Amino acid sequence: MKVLIVNSADKWGGGETHVYDLVLGLQEKGIEVIVACRQESALHARLMDNQIPCFVLPLLNSIDFYSVYKIVKFISEEKINVIHAHLSRDYWLCTMAGLFNSKVKVILTRHVLFPLKRSFFHKFLLRRVSKIICVSQATKQVLANHPDIVVERLEVIPNAIKEVKVSNVDNLKESLNIKKENIAIGVFGSIEEIKGQQDFIEMARLVHAQHPETKFYIVGHEKQVEYAKKIKGLAKEYGLLDHILFTGHREDAISVMRTMDIVVSVAKQDAFGLVILEAMSQGRPVVAYATHGAMEIVQNDVCGILIQVNNYQYLAEKVLELLTNDKLRREFGESGEHFVKEHFNLQVMVEKTIEAYCRCF
Repeated sequence: MKVLIVNSADKWGGGETHVYDLVLGLQEKGIEVIVACRQESALHARLMDNQIPCFVLPLLNSIDFYSVYKIVKFISEEKINVIHAHLSRDYWLCTMAGLFNSKVKVILTRHVLFPLKRSFFHKFLLRRVSKIICVSQATKQVLANHPDIVVERLEVIPNAIKEVKVSNVDNLKESLNIKKENIAIGVFGSIEEIKGQQDFIEMARLVHAQHPETKFYIVGHEKQVEYAKKIKGLAKEYGLLDHILFTGHREDAISVMRTMDIVVSVAKQDAFGLVILEAMSQGRPVVAYATHGAMEIVQNDVCGILIQVNNYQYLAEKVLELLTNDKLRREFGESGEHFVKEHFNLQVMVEKTIEAYCRCF
């Protein structure tokens, strides 16, 4: 089997982590994989560093007919069996390319909860899709309501992560200026409104008022520049600039998670919640807004605490409870780490993906 995976993202995020781990897993199983991506993208740089075959394309938007032409030519010359797309704008490039080759199977992975549009164009192209992999049951439920999607072609394969051993925790804490007397609380992910970092700052204000020794870390690249300016201005207004560190994008984000005492997720909407999974894999207790994605990962009051979305006051209360209870933090962390190993194994995800490919033929 020969697979072309398509991802047009410029920046690195949870979806790109998933693609990268999937590619490595498929290669280990003997599947020949090529990744179509943009020249200057973070994914392209990571793939090149690890000598993974790449096919560079413009992938400008969902009607980039030049990229469609190049994909059609590539799948014919390279005898590609499966095209696997991961972003909405790539879906249509791949399905259009599939129209010109009846043998190739088109597979989509849906990473978000937004419904697909309904139009004659979508109806026409969705007929060419062999399977849609959903990263959560919630994602499947959204897509199942689409009149032009065959429900039998939907398959839930949850995201998973590889095990990462972090050994330089003390050095990393020193670089982040985390001292023994500090409690470190972090939020991870691209800085954009839907990720809710403003609520994190509101929570930080309430927690800091009672525990001024606490430090807060916002880890992620500024996807929405104006929103980033807004929340930095809010941190300044609250007098928290000496207590909140904006780290920007970190290649070692999982290692940074290991240095945190508590990881918070304030995403307003999440199909899966890969960041939560990563934090749990590092034995970190999680306090998260109860999005669909979070509810499928976090066992409430076992490995973390789920909070009603937008209720940052209650979020602060629960963070304060954990902050003052070392034993509970440790118990939540240990339970979460065990849960991830048991239910979100990367090898299982890769095997299920291969099985999904095979069922298309």
